[in-house]
Amino acid sequence: TGRLSSRQPNLMGEPAGKSVPLRKAFAAPPGKRLIVADYGQLELRVLAHLADCKSMVDLLCAGGDIHSRTAHLMFEEVRDAVSAGRVVVDASWPGAEPGAPLV
Repeated sequence: TGRLSSRQPNLMGEPAGKSVPLRKAFAAPPGKRLIVADYGQLELRVLAHLADCKSMVDLLCAGGDIHSRTAHLMFEEVRDAVSAGRVVVDASWPGAEPGAPLV
């Protein structure tokens, strides 16, 4: 599929460890390091770069979520929830506050 993966063990599938710090159970071999990376919207980020689409790049760099923006455009229920202030579309949405419920 072209997606990144790992196995034996699947380090990419481990939970962030908010209740149980599972990541601390793994150690890199001497001279090596384990890294943590956020691949959120990776395919869209690559596409925006390759297409040289400034508006997509700017939105993603500002913390925007293209999938949530699409849902806002497509679904009346999402627009109603945003208009009522029950949720915000993404972190870059006007008036979004840290911790606000997201679409």
